Amino acid sequence: SPKDIPFKGARLTAKHVEKFLTVNPSLNLRISEEIREELSPVEKGMLQTVTWQKQQAVPSYLEIMFDQAPWEHYAKEIANKHKLLMDPMLGIMAYRLVELAREHRFVNATISEQGKILYRSVHLGFTVQVKERLYLVVIRKADELDQIAFLEKLGEIQRRAFSKHLNKEETTGATVCFTSMAKWGVSRHIPILAPKTALIVAHSSPKIQLAASGIEKIGILGATYDHRILTGHHVAQILQSMSIPPT
Repeated sequence: SPKDIPFKGARLTAKHVEKFLTVNPSLNLRISEEIREELSPVEKGMLQTVTWQKQQAVPSYLEIMFDQAPWEHYAKEIANKHKLLMDPMLGIMAYRLVELAREHRFVNATISEQGKILYRSVHLGFTVQVKERLYLVVIRKADELDQIAFLEKLGEIQRRAFSKHLNKEETTGATVCFTSMAKWGVSRHIPILAPKTALIVAHSSPKIQLAASGIEKIGILGATYDHRILTGHHVAQILQSMSIPPT
């Protein structure tokens, strides 16, 4: 700080600073190693999310294991029936979360200074990794879509993310979120809560193990949740419901 630099005269000059750094070389080294840059819009968004989570939410985390084979079988049936090119399993799991948030309104909620806020619509946040950038894309009023319309909307918004043509409504306003890092082989990740949400469900890479009936895939579903609104019992029930594909 300039206040820490001693000098004589009417004002602090460059010579005073140079003399001070000569006497204190460690400070000169520290300054030379620092490169300051403006945060990008994506980095500013991430900083806002992390700051909000630290100051406001009371986050907790839990996870369950489940048999992933029935989910894979169900997703394959849907893909064949509707001639889908991409594996729809994660999209269908996210849509199951939408259904549960519509059924259990306390999941689709947040807390403000005035009390609990229950959202009328389910705006589903879904994480999309585009090279070094992480987007939380938002499917607005997802509870008004059927399963196939939801999958189509998710595919459309993912393509917009990869082409970097997302608009503000497609990146803000999530009320409940879903994320997966299974394609990178991640066996556990504990996501942070998006602003003004109480729940984000995380899907991880399944564990492969041998059983008497053959090879089993043990899937992992976890959740970070705001403990001011949701209890472990609430969240465990949501995850248990998500672990079973629709009938």
